[in-house]
Amino acid sequence: MKSRWNKIKRIFSEALMLEKDDRARYLDKICEGDSELMGEVLSLLDSHEVPGTLDQPMHNLRMSAISLARSNLMLGRMIGKYKIINDLGHGGMGSVYLAERADGEYVQRTAVKLQHSPFVSESQVKAFKSERQILASLEHDHIARILDGGLTDHGQPYYVMEFVDGKPIDEYCDEKRLTVHERLELFQDVCSAVQYAHRKLVVHRDLKPSNILVTNEGSVKLLDFGIAKVLGNGGELTGGTPLPDLQPEWQGFQPLTPSYASPEQVRGETITTASDIYQLGVVLYELLVGFQPYKLEGDSPEELERTICDSEPLCPGKRLTQSGLSRLASTSDLLQICEARDTAVSQLRRQLRGDVDAIVMKAMQKEPDCRYDSAEQLATDIRRYLAKKPVLAHPQTKLYRAEKYIRRNPVEITAAVLVFILLAAYIITITWHTQITHAALDEAQREADKSAQVVEFMLGMFRAGDPRVNPGDQITVRELLERGLGEANRLDNQPELQANMFNVIGKVYTSLGRYHDAVEILEKAVDIQRGFSGDTGTETARYMNDLAVALTRQGIYQEAYSLYTESLDILISQYGEKHPEVANTMALMGSWIPVTGFEESTRLRYKVLEIRIALYGENHLLTADAYMRVGQIERSRANPEKAIHLFGKAMEIRKNELGPVHPDVAESMIFMADVYRLYNMDPVKSEKLYREALAIQDEVLGEVHVSRLHGLSGMATLLSDKGDHAAAEELYLEGLMIRRQIYGEQHPSTAEGIGHLASGYSRMGDHEKAEYYLRKSLGIWETLLGPDHIAVSGAMVSLGNTLVDRQKFDEADSLFTRALEIQTQHYGENSGALVIAALGRLYQQRGDLDVAEQHLREAVELFEHTGSSEHFDVVRLREKLEELLVTRN
Repeated sequence: MKSRWNKIKRIFSEALMLEKDDRARYLDKICEGDSELMGEVLSLLDSHEVPGTLDQPMHNLRMSAISLARSNLMLGRMIGKYKIINDLGHGGMGSVYLAERADGEYVQRTAVKLQHSPFVSESQVKAFKSERQILASLEHDHIARILDGGLTDHGQPYYVMEFVDGKPIDEYCDEKRLTVHERLELFQDVCSAVQYAHRKLVVHRDLKPSNILVTNEGSVKLLDFGIAKVLGNGGELTGGTPLPDLQPEWQGFQPLTPSYASPEQVRGETITTASDIYQLGVVLYELLVGFQPYKLEGDSPEELERTICDSEPLCPGKRLTQSGLSRLASTSDLLQICEARDTAVSQLRRQLRGDVDAIVMKAMQKEPDCRYDSAEQLATDIRRYLAKKPVLAHPQTKLYRAEKYIRRNPVEITAAVLVFILLAAYIITITWHTQITHAALDEAQREADKSAQVVEFMLGMFRAGDPRVNPGDQITVRELLERGLGEANRLDNQPELQANMFNVIGKVYTSLGRYHDAVEILEKAVDIQRGFSGDTGTETARYMNDLAVALTRQGIYQEAYSLYTESLDILISQYGEKHPEVANTMALMGSWIPVTGFEESTRLRYKVLEIRIALYGENHLLTADAYMRVGQIERSRANPEKAIHLFGKAMEIRKNELGPVHPDVAESMIFMADVYRLYNMDPVKSEKLYREALAIQDEVLGEVHVSRLHGLSGMATLLSDKGDHAAAEELYLEGLMIRRQIYGEQHPSTAEGIGHLASGYSRMGDHEKAEYYLRKSLGIWETLLGPDHIAVSGAMVSLGNTLVDRQKFDEADSLFTRALEIQTQHYGENSGALVIAALGRLYQQRGDLDVAEQHLREAVELFEHTGSSEHFDVVRLREKLEELLVTRN
């Protein structure tokens, strides 16, 4: 035995002097087919290759020549009932192989862990058997199960585990582009597995991404309990794990993986479950940020202790700042990290700041007593964060708890604000009307009483949702609105108040994107008001306008047009043409080109400008609004210089009346920037305007506000056209995240934002991503509005165009055909010009130029037939038709 041992030491020493490739050839020659000798030397080399026993027990040497040599020796070998078919990994304690059951009983793929050689110390055999016993005691959905075990013919201990066909959790999350929320949800399964092991008095001691696999189905599996130990009754490790022989310089240190080791592991102190909590914190840090919290400069015990025990890591939110990145990575790395989390840089920073920072850093506290008490407590805090509730890791101040309540109930708060804004506007309107003449004093009193009733009614609704009134009753916006409807339905003896209530609640439903419900409720308001004040009452006209808006959102354009027209007739008959309410209704009606048609929209917008100049003069804010509206028309009519003049005039009025730093001034800047970009007139000036406008909005409105969406989208498109795709993608993603934060996932605005992101990817030439997001957008539209909504047809056309780019012509053809059916159903036979143009492009890409020409000509004729011959889209279609004719000739 001693001569054998001396031979092993001699070969080991000589192999150390060689490069890895030469080392493998040397071992093949010197071992002369002695697999046991080869295995023992490789075991020692593995232990030496890692940075002391301070490094991973399952060090990743799969790609090295040494691993290949061992794998070749083991392929085809029988271990008990199992045949080795591939190599999975190696470490100081043993090697893991993919195997299949070979006794003919049934087909099964497994993972076999085998100790390297029978020539090991008694303590090593004891440690290997201890791991086997620990695994046998653990039965949990998220822990890899042990199936069998024993000794080989040569006396080597082995055990057989279920084979987990998965990827390390960090790789899985990045490949699936999981968001921060999705990563946190998945991580709760890891906590569940660790908590179960702790209940069984088992500490893993080596938690890291490579030991946490996730299957294609999204199931977490915790594995490799190679250095795990069982706790005593006092919650501390029983005994110790002696380190391998021949390594006296490493005695006193515990086996660990440096990047994930807890301070007490590094110092060789007593290990408890708190060490696993620390490692969970490190793994979570890496999952969220994409970097490990520490950058280890060396592998000596002193350097490791200085880094892990003495230095403080940046919290996740700060790690992604420019100063934090300078220590670890480049800006391009950061963009890749954000892409893997399906978000923008600024959004990722915001998501990590605050509660997430607090959760991760509490788990990673230097002192074990300052960490979470258990893995379950860590998981509970994550669940509380996902539910937008206060987390234990954050100081529980009153301001903090109030903020969490608002974040947890954004729709309810938004609904409340909307309702009270509507009430305020209503009261102001009533006050204005009642101050017209002294003769109307009685009417003023009646309106004031009605206003008081409205306010009291709405306050009663919100009082019902106050937790101080109904403790523990976390009312949702749906419940709040349903209670309001119930109360309104009981007001039959007060029809005027009842109509008001239905109108207010219906407008809230419209703002929330629930158009079907909004239409149903607003129709009640109109019907009741008709019965109360007659067909020619001005209040009836106002309610008609609100119903028309909901119908327009729902895509029922003809009925909306009829209501707008009837409302306008009522108001003109009561007030005459030059009246504020007449102008407001015209402006509202003219805003919806699908309702009126392009030419009628143009006429209405110019009429609004004429009326407002007559009423208010050239320099009034309402006149500026009218200039903005006609500017949009001129932009669409391919009159860029005139559009810029109109937008500029509106901007000057707004600056004079509101000051230079105001959201309305920013809006004018954005529309001007659009024209400079759209017509490629001055990209530099366009970018300057976008940046100035976004800066104003950031300062006045904050980062998360709907008003920023237009500017972000325009700026992103401009950057994409310049070739700065990374910056463009960040802005598209930021816009989408704003929509998600304000409206949630299932909302028309979010579907629209996903479509904008997809269009961005199309411009970048990434048609695969564009297709993915367009399918997602289409799915939301169909779920929210049904398969026959006009917005669904638009989403179908967008997806079809991308499928043409990907040469999926048949599916694109089907989508275009269905979109044309929907548009014909809504608009009549002389519609669908853009869909027909898309079909022309499809046939052009297929090489059928004759059919392509027919479709393009038909599209142009349809535009001209509907009076839109000057529209920008028609101008572009004519250009495409001319290009096609040139190609044919």
